[in-house]
Order: sequence, then C-alpha cells, then structure tokens
Amino acid sequence: MSVLLHPYQEQAAERAQRLARQYGVEPTVFVVLGSGLGGLPENARVIARVPLDEVTGITAATVAGHARELALAHWQNVATWFCLGRYHLYQGLSAAAVASPIVMLAHLPVRCVVLTNAAGGLNPVYQPGDFVLIRDHLFVPGLAGQHPLIPPPGPVRFFSLRDAYDPELRAAVRRVAEERGLMLREGTYAMVAGPTFETAAELRWLRLAGADLVGMSTVPEVIMARALGLRVLAISVVTNRAIPDEPHIPTHEEVAAVGERARPQLFALLEAILPLLATLEV
Repeated sequence: MSVLLHPYQEQAAERAQRLARQYGVEPTVFVVLGSGLGGLPENARVIARVPLDEVTGITAATVAGHARELALAHWQNVATWFCLGRYHLYQGLSAAAVASPIVMLAHLPVRCVVLTNAAGGLNPVYQPGDFVLIRDHLFVPGLAGQHPLIPPPGPVRFFSLRDAYDPELRAAVRRVAEERGLMLREGTYAMVAGPTFETAAELRWLRLAGADLVGMSTVPEVIMARALGLRVLAISVVTNRAIPDEPHIPTHEEVAAVGERARPQLFALLEAILPLLATLEV
C-alpha cells in the first residue's frame, strides 16, 4: 500500500532521505518515544542528533517531557532512528501534521514503526507502571473529522485498520515478556485531543465503548504508517488510573515520571525483538 504525499510532505521525506545518506544510517526500524520515555538506550551508538522540526518542517511549542529530537543510531547493530518526543493535536496542529514524523519515512527502508506512549488506565485492573500492548484503538478526534489522511493529495484511499496493530509483532513481544516474567497486558487505546484530562463522564463513556487506555497521541501515526505500508507495534505505559471515582488527578509531571521509571524495562523488551523488527517483510 502507498499514499500520495502533499508537496510539503514530499519535502520532509526528501530531507529525511538526505539525512540518512549524509550520516550513513538508513533505518530499518523507527521508534517513537512518548512522555518520560525520551532517553535513548544506553547501548545505542548515536551517530547524529537533529531537531525534528528541521526535518518535518513543522513548528509547534514544545511540551514538558517531549524534546522533539531525531536521533540516528545503531542499536544492537540495527540501523534505528529514534524520535524523542512527538507532535500533538493540542498544539494547534492538524492530524496530518501530527503524523509528519511518519511521513518523512516514505523514501527510507523502514520496515517497522514502534510507537510508545504514556496512557491512563481505564481498565480497573491496570496499575501505574503496567505495560500494555495496543491491539485496537478508538480515534475520538477522527470520529469528529480530524484525520491524518484528510485532505488527501489525490484520490481518497479507503483501507481497513482492523489489522493496524501487527499480530505477529504482538505475539513476539508476548513471548519475550513471558520468558522474562514481565507482566504484559493487551488492550484498546482511546485517543482524545487534550490538553485537558478527561471528565468523569468522558471516562465512563470511553470505558463503555471498550477502551482500556486513554491518551492524547499515537493514533495519527499508526494510520499514516499503515497508509505507507509499514508494520506497527504500539506499547503503552500506564502512568495513572483513569477511573471516574479516582480522587487523585495526575499532573503532566507525574505522568512523565512514571514513564521515566518504566523506560529500562521497555528498552529491554524492544531490544529482545529488535532482530525480528529489522528483518520483517512489508
């Protein structure tokens, strides 16, 4: 599957391609690190760091816990690009702009996109610090018309997202987690626009709709990755209980702190499946 790009998107893809050639790091794996998850693995050999905005051409205010930097590295001998921080709808951007870090991969040999985020746990059994494989999503802004493929630069492309979250990759992560004795849950992620946290009524509604997690990111990137024919693995770190009757309302700083504590285990999990990610067929 492929998608036609707008001229500004094509320019971003060309800038990324030039960057790969300049530093000799053409990625096969692209990893987006969410709130509090933005530090690089200690054993990643970094070749270059570049401000993300310079490549995408998107300018927006930064958010605490989101450095918005592109790191070109070799991780376990796998050419990997790390996106430290991301764009959000609540910065006044379109869904297409939010997905621009994925668009820039259009001319690169990337096979897999790994997306991570900090999320609130709607499912009452989820606890802060839990890892959750995303198997499906509710894209609330998309239901209201904020979609990364609107407006299309060419004919509208219709395709299914029922397999957006790659079953083979999820199975591989489950195997590794079981071998390591790591609690790994699996659930449905609801994306809201933010920046305010949800009301009690909104939390009840999302839970009734089948969501286990709620956050303010990830889904536009998933959709764009699938439009480009890339395979997707997405993992949430539960940073707070998003329960209607929960007395404590988390701050952005608390959310980022939980993500930071979870980072070593997350990297260990991804490192174990990195050889598979680098050799996937697309």
